[in-house]
Amino acid sequence: IKIVGFIKNETYMAYIRAADVFVTKPGGVGLTEAGLLQAPLVIMQGLGGQENDNRDEFVKNKMAFFGPSEDKVFRIINDIVTKKDMAKEIISAQKNYFKGYDPSKIAKWTIATHSNTNWATFSKDLEESGKKKKIQAKEDLDPLSIRNWFLYLNEISLSDISRTKNFQKAFQKKAHTYMNIAIRNNRKKIQNYKREIKSTRDQKTRSIYLTKWELFRAIILDQSFHINLNQTYTHPDRELLDSLVVDLLHFLETDIFASELAVWEFTKGSLYSYLSNFYFMAQNNHLAQKYINLSLKEYPMDNTSETIIQLQGDIFQRRKKNKEAIRFFKKYLAKNPNMDLIRTSLAKIYDEENKVAKAEIEFNKIFAHSSKHLENDYFQFASFYMRNDMKKKALNILLQGVRDRKDSISLNSLLIRLISSTPEFKKTHSRELKTSINDYKRLQKVVLKKLEELPLLFED
Repeated sequence: IKIVGFIKNETYMAYIRAADVFVTKPGGVGLTEAGLLQAPLVIMQGLGGQENDNRDEFVKNKMAFFGPSEDKVFRIINDIVTKKDMAKEIISAQKNYFKGYDPSKIAKWTIATHSNTNWATFSKDLEESGKKKKIQAKEDLDPLSIRNWFLYLNEISLSDISRTKNFQKAFQKKAHTYMNIAIRNNRKKIQNYKREIKSTRDQKTRSIYLTKWELFRAIILDQSFHINLNQTYTHPDRELLDSLVVDLLHFLETDIFASELAVWEFTKGSLYSYLSNFYFMAQNNHLAQKYINLSLKEYPMDNTSETIIQLQGDIFQRRKKNKEAIRFFKKYLAKNPNMDLIRTSLAKIYDEENKVAKAEIEFNKIFAHSSKHLENDYFQFASFYMRNDMKKKALNILLQGVRDRKDSISLNSLLIRLISSTPEFKKTHSRELKTSINDYKRLQKVVLKKLEELPLLFED
């Protein structure tokens, strides 16, 4: 095996074409490239959100296999390399799926129409012609995609933009409209899954267990939507959920599951992870802890997801057991020191306990192992310094952040607030303040332009 490191764009496609197997996380670009170039594809665990949707689309259409763990990825790779029919079936499915796909047409249409479109007129024409309702009736809008719009609009409603422009109520109303559509669409899916399962009369087929898995996820998603809206969850379906878990765990031990190991999207670990999050959101610490323990037992320490580790720490904190949370986080960081999400949680506990020096050490470790960071890393570190009246250190972090994340409204907003906090600081750093205000105004216009062009099909 030869490790080639970073591959330049001009040779990247050649590597995909030459590959016996292409292993990747479920990012939209990587999967599309693999599909268009017809590479036998194995998908690893992703980052959640839309990446789960990408993965599901490729697995459902038989264009890829999913390996939720390293062992399973290795087994699938071995199967593809040794069983040539597997690779042929994947490539055939990819050819069929991407038949007629032409990105250049999309780009040309977008460039030609975007600048000339009056979105208000477009929306009115859709409404008056009745086309919007017809399209909505046909369109299976994904609940998670709509939920993401809710979160985006809700964040805007609480931002400096909405306070400045007095748009808060309008954005919140639009956000709740989107979330109610997401709930309605998800409830339709739940009813459809229930009918499908009921019609089979306890048949034990591959498709029925996949349907039970989708129903299991949809019930949990229903709760998360209500949590987003700060509503009491009124449809827990506990009895149904419990029976689904029993069925799925039993299925994991069957010959059907073992014979087609590469096909299945779920494992014991993923079931336990969903359930621990479900009960944590429902404020049921006892059951959340039960499924965290099962998940931690299922996976060795070096292969445990950061989400489960963070959730365990959150339960400790909810129970006011910071010492246990610190000890727990340290154990996992000793094994994998680059778990930034866990290290941020540890730093926050130290900050709450006024152990400023220890919190600063943890934040510095996050920034030491990489030159590129998430927007949230900069925001959390700078906020920590500001809370502890270390303005110069906060300024350095934010200046680095706005250079690295040029389109971040939140970092520019925090930088403006920091520099404007005292007359002396404002005078000393007037140049940085002027630059940040100009960037902030530019980003305001970008966001407001995007909001004019929101996906009109979502709206009632």
